[in-house]
Amino acid sequence: MTEAMDEHELYRDHADSDSAPVIEMLAARQVAVDLLHTVLSQRQALDQALERDNEFKQLPSRDKAFCRMIVSTTLRRLGQIDDILLKAQDKPGRTPVVLQLILRMGVAQILFMEVADHAAVDTSVRLTEAAGMERQKGFVNGVLRTVARIGQEWLSRQDEGRLNTPEWLLKIWIEDYGLRGAANIAKANLSEAPLDISIRDEADRNYWGSTFQASEVACGTLRRTSGGNVTELEGFSDGRW
Repeated sequence: MTEAMDEHELYRDHADSDSAPVIEMLAARQVAVDLLHTVLSQRQALDQALERDNEFKQLPSRDKAFCRMIVSTTLRRLGQIDDILLKAQDKPGRTPVVLQLILRMGVAQILFMEVADHAAVDTSVRLTEAAGMERQKGFVNGVLRTVARIGQEWLSRQDEGRLNTPEWLLKIWIEDYGLRGAANIAKANLSEAPLDISIRDEADRNYWGSTFQASEVACGTLRRTSGGNVTELEGFSDGRW
């Protein structure tokens, strides 16, 4: 696979449990657990965490894309994910930090990513075992199977903008932009920002438009809706755009 491929295509290829060895699937997800811990516990920005994490840098391109997608999806949908996890547990209580992160990632894969339910559940159970929490394997399996069975129904009843936006921030938006404006901003924040690029050689416009599946916007700029890590895209290092 070339790095010119859409990041979503890269992670889809990894997401199917039949297309990648178990050890590879676990490696990307283990790095994702560590990155989530860094971002949430140490309050680092995701871009900084990705830049500083040597384990992430050593992953193959396909695994990097998948790892980054799990982490960014979990963070972006964290409010919804935690709400779902409360509903999926018979007796919600405090869980170890690592176990909580594994569960959050499992829900993200089941409800917001194109990952087969059985792959998300199985790898989450394996991560739990690898973390030295064998006794919790049944708990993880049960919670995530419940999410796979009922999660979409719960999801349909959620107010995604409110759940994924800190209350203090939502209040500021409402004061500045009104209820409708605040709701629109909150909804927009659930999507990855697009990437706009300017082509150096106009003769290459069609090539880059096709390669990045981009559309033309104002002033001839090309817009790539899936965003992604700009430094890993074809043409970046040699300044072709």
